[in-house]
Amino acid sequence: MKKVLITGATSFIGQYLLSLLLAEGYSVTACVRQTSKHYNEIVQLAKENSRLIVVELDMENIEKLTDFVPADYDVFYHLAWEGTRLPGRDNEIIQLKNYENTIKALRVSKMLNCKTFIGIGSQAEYGVYSGTVSEQSVPNPITAYGKYKLKSYEEGISFSKSNEMHFIWARVFSLYGVHDYHNSLIMNVFKKLTLNESIPLTECTQVWDYLHVKDAVRAMLMLVENRCESGAYNIASGRSIILKEYIEEMKTLLKSTSQLKYGEIPYKDGVKIELCPNIDKLKKTIDWTNLISFSKGIEEINTYYRGNETVE
Repeated sequence: MKKVLITGATSFIGQYLLSLLLAEGYSVTACVRQTSKHYNEIVQLAKENSRLIVVELDMENIEKLTDFVPADYDVFYHLAWEGTRLPGRDNEIIQLKNYENTIKALRVSKMLNCKTFIGIGSQAEYGVYSGTVSEQSVPNPITAYGKYKLKSYEEGISFSKSNEMHFIWARVFSLYGVHDYHNSLIMNVFKKLTLNESIPLTECTQVWDYLHVKDAVRAMLMLVENRCESGAYNIASGRSIILKEYIEEMKTLLKSTSQLKYGEIPYKDGVKIELCPNIDKLKKTIDWTNLISFSKGIEEINTYYRGNETVE
């Protein structure tokens, strides 16, 4: 049985990754803040599953982890990261602290003899691109969030080489699914479509790529299980289409009468950001493909929230 450490286990991605790891038979130690929104849920889960151990520890104190656990872990998944939404993305202080905490996590993983460290990167590392972006594209982040994600990746690569560690950087693009941030584009539009409200939008003519979070965490697990080469991997669906097509597909699936007001909201700073990721490296490395179509993903969200009064 492989033993895994995970930070950010109560986050959107973290909840799904934790669920998958336990389902696959892993023994998991989750580092969580007591103030986390889903703290009580993960504590209850640990009571129900003997393969889950919860350690109450803030990222600022992650170096104290060695006081609580033995040095015999196989994998360290580092997902904890504050300020992933605006205005936090532009906050230099918050993002610098995230970077510093990532370095601490790297050091701790070495102290615990972890064979593999896997961190979560972001499309924001590439900045504004017109056309397809691959892992060979030159990053040019325009936010503090993107800048410190990229800095964390570069430091991680350097640290892993110096310390003979296996280092994977899962550079995720736009994920969606049940429990997603309530004000993300997908969840915001979903809620208004179900209420048949009119929806102000940008022109929605930019190319975009959406991937279900379950497919994303499956890729993150496969990257570890297949002992893939260290480095960054784009994680996306590979289906880059006009954003308007996603919106129209949702409206049709939900049988909504909402009026879609394209062009009512201007692009921020007049910049139309497009996301057209190349995932050839990922598919060739682990023979991965997404299993959940966009329509199936939206149907899953709709089924879930029909039994729950409000979008989280």
